[in-house]
Amino acid sequence: PAEDFDPMLCFKEWILKLFPNEPPQRKNDLYYALARFNENRLDMKKPIRTKATVTSLFHRLQRITDNAGDPLALMIEVLDTATLNRWQSVYPPKDASSGGQPKGGRVYECL
Repeated sequence: PAEDFDPMLCFKEWILKLFPNEPPQRKNDLYYALARFNENRLDMKKPIRTKATVTSLFHRLQRITDNAGDPLALMIEVLDTATLNRWQSVYPPKDASSGGQPKGGRVYECL
């Protein structure tokens, strides 16, 4: 049943598969960021109940960090931001989505 599903087991498998050559401490840092995110979801009464939800979260994290110089560090940052803001999902950092442009979206050049 969904009540017995433990996403932490999936998180561990995914980290080991995706980052086989990373030092154990860095893998642990990502694992704990996922644990904090999972705990946040439990506190909000929105637990991660299925493997499909975990897979969706992983795919989203991979898309967000696809072109990052250090994908693992960015995943931790994205997860911690989601936890801090009590979000149910993860989102790209604002500076990454705007391409470094000012918040107004307009770029003015002096001629």
